[in-house]
Amino acid sequence: MLFTYFQPTPDPINFVSPGAIGSADIVVDDSSVYQTILGFGASLTDSSAQLFHNLKSQNSNNYWELLDYLFNITDAADSAGFSYIRVPLGASDFSANTYSYDDTSGDVNLNAFNIGAAPSYVFSTLSDILSINQGLRVHVVPWSPPGWMKSGTMDGGSLNTAYISVMANYLLKSLQGFQSKGIPIYAISIQNEPENSNPTYPTCSMPVSTEAQIGLKLRTLMNSNGFQNTKIIGYEHNWVDAANYPVQLMQQAGSAFDGVSFHCYQGSVSEQAEFTSQYPNKVWWMPSDYDFVDAPSSWALQVGAYVTGRVLSTDWERYSIVVLNWDDSASTTWNPQPVEATIEFRGMQASIPEATHLLLLDLVMFQATYTFPVGVTTLWWYAPAN
Repeated sequence: MLFTYFQPTPDPINFVSPGAIGSADIVVDDSSVYQTILGFGASLTDSSAQLFHNLKSQNSNNYWELLDYLFNITDAADSAGFSYIRVPLGASDFSANTYSYDDTSGDVNLNAFNIGAAPSYVFSTLSDILSINQGLRVHVVPWSPPGWMKSGTMDGGSLNTAYISVMANYLLKSLQGFQSKGIPIYAISIQNEPENSNPTYPTCSMPVSTEAQIGLKLRTLMNSNGFQNTKIIGYEHNWVDAANYPVQLMQQAGSAFDGVSFHCYQGSVSEQAEFTSQYPNKVWWMPSDYDFVDAPSSWALQVGAYVTGRVLSTDWERYSIVVLNWDDSASTTWNPQPVEATIEFRGMQASIPEATHLLLLDLVMFQATYTFPVGVTTLWWYAPAN
C-alpha cells in the first residue's frame, strides 16, 4: 500500500470544548472580492514521469491508486485534487539526458523537429492523468532553446537573437506536438527563469526585449493555427525583480501575454504589488515554490508542501492564482526507505502532531524532525539514492 489511513484521536477532533448549540448570524462580506484560484498542482518532469512509469510497471494497482489520490477532483474523493500541472519542453535539471525537440544544428525550418525526443512515459503518464481528470490544465515551458540556437549547448548561455522567429516556431511546433499526443495545452511560457544562466543544467538568460519579440511572434502564430485560447505566460522568475522585468515585458508586448509567473526563491510575495498595481487586469501564476528537507547524505529528499510560500496569513490575497510545487526525484527506482529528516517550511498555519500524519503537510510549520515511514503520502516524499 502506498497510503495508510490513521484514525485521528479523538475522533472527531474537537476544536473547541463541546457545549450547547446556539444560534448565530453568519454575514458574508462580498465587498472585497479577490482573485479566482485556477488550481493547485505540481510539475511533471522526466524523472517524476519515470518514477510513475516504473511504479506502473511494478504495481499497476498502486500506480492507479496514486494517480487517483493525486488528481481525482470528484467530490468526496478524499484526494489531493490536483488540477494544474507544469511540464518542461525538452530537458530540465531533472532529466537523464540533455535534449531538445530538434538537435539538428542549423535546422532553421525545423524539419527535424520531433516531439518524440522526450521520453514516451512523459506522454503516457500525462494521458493517464487526463483519464482521471479531464479538466486538468497543462502548462508547458522550456528550460532552454536547442543548443544550436545559443552557443552550442543548452546548459547556460543566451539565445542568439537571429533565431527569435525560429524559436517562436519551435514553441508553436511544441504545442502541435502535444496536441498530436492528445494532450491539450492550457498555457505556454517563453522561457523558464530568463534571468538565470547556469552552465550545469539547461538554462537560458533572455533579455526582456527578446522574450517580448518571441511572445508577439508566437501569439500571431498561435492565433492562426488554432491556439487562440491557449495562454502565453511571461517572466517565470523571482519576486525580487517584479518591478522590472515583468513590467517592461508588458510595456513592450502586453498584447501577447495573458499574464506573468512568479517564482519564490528570491524576494517577497509583497513585491508582486509592484507589478499588479500597474497591470491589475493581467493574470498571475505562482508555479515554483519549494522547501528543503535536511536528510542524510545518501538521500536527496526535497519536500514540496501542498500549500507553501505563505509567510503571512494574508499572502493568499496577493494575486497568485496557481501554486505549483517544483519538486522531483531523479531516482529511477521505487524503493523508499524510512529516513529521519528535519523539515523547514516558510509558512505556518498549524503544527503536525505526529509523523504518521504526513498527509496533513499542507498545514505547514516552521520546523520539525520526523522519521518518514515507507509508503506515506504522495510520490515526491521519496528520493532514494541512485
